[in-house]
Amino acid sequence: LPRHILGDLSAKDLQENELANRSPIGWGPFQIEDWVEGDRIEAVRNPFYFRQDEGLPYFDRLIYRFLGSDPRAALQQLLTTECDVLDESLLPEEIWPDLIALGEEGRFQLLDTPAAEVVRLEFNTDPIGRPGEAFFQSLELRQAVAACIDRQRLVEAGMAGMGTLASSFHNYAGLDGLDLSNLAYNPEQAKELIRFLGWVDDDEDPETPHSGWGVPGVYNGKRLDTTLLVLNTDPLDLIADELQSMLFDCGIHLDIEGVSAEELSGGYSDGVVFSRDFDMALWTWPDWRLPLCEMFASREIPSVQNPYGVNASGFSDQAYDLACDRVLLGDHEGGNESIATMQAIFLDQLPALPLFQPPRLLALADDVCGITVDAITPSLLWEIEAVARGEGCD
Repeated sequence: LPRHILGDLSAKDLQENELANRSPIGWGPFQIEDWVEGDRIEAVRNPFYFRQDEGLPYFDRLIYRFLGSDPRAALQQLLTTECDVLDESLLPEEIWPDLIALGEEGRFQLLDTPAAEVVRLEFNTDPIGRPGEAFFQSLELRQAVAACIDRQRLVEAGMAGMGTLASSFHNYAGLDGLDLSNLAYNPEQAKELIRFLGWVDDDEDPETPHSGWGVPGVYNGKRLDTTLLVLNTDPLDLIADELQSMLFDCGIHLDIEGVSAEELSGGYSDGVVFSRDFDMALWTWPDWRLPLCEMFASREIPSVQNPYGVNASGFSDQAYDLACDRVLLGDHEGGNESIATMQAIFLDQLPALPLFQPPRLLALADDVCGITVDAITPSLLWEIEAVARGEGCD
């Protein structure tokens, strides 16, 4: 049937065709009855839905309203019962404090789950073209930076307390029994590590960074003056400011440099990070059910021969590589053991510091139920047929 309806259209024409875009072919619980551009989509029960014998969907009619780009105006419509569910696209970070306060007052339900992504601080463990400034070749300095950082404070400052601390770059399997001591906040230990490495406060001026004397890979007298790259349109600016303050207290000066998406994610010859011409980078990476362990695999170190490698840190460890390969090749019997092995190596060597997982959110009226907030789904309304209200929630 689909071929008869759209068979005369090329793949390119499908993108612009009104029938294909306004009346999509599918087998879901609802059919589009009306679409008023910029205002609403009205959908009605699909009489051919394959789960109708189960009584699904629970609603005969659904109205999707387009509420514009003002999240506070959208929130007001939930409070006045003009809407029953607010999609996460209308719940940006700027209104999270209001969401928390109103939710605690019982004005609506706030559902959340950790997103399938991790905000992390990437270290350049093998810099290119930066003679005398190989700060983070030193594991001890990476450990010191980690100990300087109060990750819960970052969550409070940048996520209104709604983020979840990340245990590793992958938070779905292999975490039991891992040593998380390198993630602990311990500024006094950090300062001691920094002094042990040869970074000293030689001018006794708390406003200036420490200087290195006898530090491997660093010119004598070089200030511990580092740069943090962050996307210039990223909502992580509050996190970057907090990092700057925390590291300053440990004697590490941190300049924050906003870069474009092209500079941050460009390949070996185009981007700043993947060409390893940086000190630290603050960014977000996916955290899927299958760990993206190639992010720290030796074969993924970017180079002229491998310009699109994804190991920006330059980290290399044979045992890690072997465990990662076993996971990616589908070692079902030893899968979790291999995941645990590579995460133990990651946490021991700290090529990056996992900070937190931001939340995915839905706000809905108190009498609405049936929605499961799943981190992996493209849309949190993936179970729309199961949404019920009032007595249907019993």
